[in-house]
Amino acid sequence: MTFQRTCRCVTLMLSAVIVLEGFSAYAQHEESNVPRGIQISKDIGRESASAEINITVHLKLNDKAAFDKAVDALYDPASPTFHKWMSDADLRKYAPAEKQRQIVRQELEKHGLVVLSTDKFGFTIRARGTSANVESGFNTEIHQFEYNGNTYRANVRNARLIGEAGDYVATVAGIESHPVQPLAVRSFNSRVPPVELSEQTKNNGFPSGSTTDCLSAPASYKLGGSKHLPHAVYSGTAYVLSEAALTCDYLPNQLWTALGLNEVYAAGYNGAGQTIVLVEAYGYPTPEKDANAFSNDGESASAQFLELQHRLS
Repeated sequence: MTFQRTCRCVTLMLSAVIVLEGFSAYAQHEESNVPRGIQISKDIGRESASAEINITVHLKLNDKAAFDKAVDALYDPASPTFHKWMSDADLRKYAPAEKQRQIVRQELEKHGLVVLSTDKFGFTIRARGTSANVESGFNTEIHQFEYNGNTYRANVRNARLIGEAGDYVATVAGIESHPVQPLAVRSFNSRVPPVELSEQTKNNGFPSGSTTDCLSAPASYKLGGSKHLPHAVYSGTAYVLSEAALTCDYLPNQLWTALGLNEVYAAGYNGAGQTIVLVEAYGYPTPEKDANAFSNDGESASAQFLELQHRLS
């Protein structure tokens, strides 16, 4: 699936201005940005006062309700502004006032934080300082916590920039630190043991526990996120296994058909004289032997392919 986007990426960035930079693993609420994760973690004491921290302060938008409505319209096919992406001039209409930005900046500097940068529209201010600077400026206390063998820091009281400046801040990112966990995982059926090549050759196919029926019939799927995120319609096949315990495999001829190689082979282009480069991540010792086995003609091609797949998995 390919999405083509000619829009300015900053449009999408600002539609999620509260969460994109320094995204937290734990939900933060306007009434309190104390991470809920500290409730199930072990508090191992106060963060060192001299520990350096980089933070990003997100300022409140000018007329956020109008901004959210404008972003929603970008993805509404019935809207006259559908896919008419915001220009820099459009975005600047929602930027906080210069006076507000200066008040926030001055308050940060007053507590010893050094301003590193601001984005060109003035929606965010990046700053650096010690834990003591951050605690002073945001009237909070920062502790170290341990959970599942990992250590991270977090504020134990709601962090709010002191004085009038706090009225102009939507969120602050960076006070909390935590290991980033990828949301994508590779699924495989570990209960099916590797099968010897000789057994594969008997049936010229895959063992029980594998299937080549992995894709659905063509259909349309509506994809969407939260209220203010893009929506899209995908048309085509989907990866669907009839049973969760099965492993999806493909025979060489299926791959040739899927990749449109049959006509290429019929035209006489078979790769002769070309070099195959394998980029592998698992450090197995026989990549050249396996590649040569896979390229052989004959009835055992599917079995050899399975052996290669098991070595890679």
